[in-house]
Amino acid sequence: TVTEVYASREAQDPAFGGREIAQAIQHPQVEFVAQLEGAAEHILQRVQAGTVLLTLSAGDGNLVGRLVLQGLKPNEEGASHVH
Repeated sequence: TVTEVYASREAQDPAFGGREIAQAIQHPQVEFVAQLEGAAEHILQRVQAGTVLLTLSAGDGNLVGRLVLQGLKPNEEGASHVH
């Protein structure tokens, strides 16, 4: 899952973003999801026991990992997202 790219100190380049990165990877399981919260949900729908999740970010991308961990915790009925 690739999210949007945000400029830090430089001007945003409209020709370069997360969608372009995802397309350049050319892998059938790579998908672009613009928002971090959406990326976490996207991952939770696909995560399986033994999955390794690596988040790379110079900003708020670590939120994805935190949201995924929160989503993996069993709910009141004892169910979790892990298949």
